[in-house]
Amino acid sequence: PNPTEIKNFDQLIENISKDSAQLEGIEINDSFITTFMNENTKKAAMDLIKTNPFSAMSTNELESMVLARTQGSPLNKIFKKNPKALATLVGILQDKKAVPAMMSIINKPDQMKKYGFACIFIILLVFFINIKNSKAHFLKRVMYKLILSFSTIVGNLAVFYYLFYPELSPTVHIIKKIYFN
Repeated sequence: PNPTEIKNFDQLIENISKDSAQLEGIEINDSFITTFMNENTKKAAMDLIKTNPFSAMSTNELESMVLARTQGSPLNKIFKKNPKALATLVGILQDKKAVPAMMSIINKPDQMKKYGFACIFIILLVFFINIKNSKAHFLKRVMYKLILSFSTIVGNLAVFYYLFYPELSPTVHIIKKIYFN
């Protein structure tokens, strides 16, 4: 990626921020989630909820931008070894609905609280199940812990997907299209 592409990207973001300020009806609600955000972060999140600045970019521009921004990181190595991962990220960034829908999760503090309680419940459940396992043989305990860890991850992802299905469905559709078609 050449520096002019990155400069054009920064100009694109700036122009979209100016344009999206004219849009009405979408605000970031004050909640426990937004208390951790400064004003610039709130403004950037609101711009992403209103309109997706990446949807105006071509696939090649986005790929170049992603590779330039991840240069020298482990993520860059993953993208170079697995082009489908890069295609997935570019597809999500380019989609008109995916990024704004995911960013709108900020406006769902009640759902986030439910997710937090579900996570705590799952962790406590796994903890108590694991206590019961402490008397088994070493290999059985290791296998049991691996299964419990995997189950915990799957359980947390399932709850998140269930609670935020409308916000995640555009992203899931893109992932399905790239990996399963």
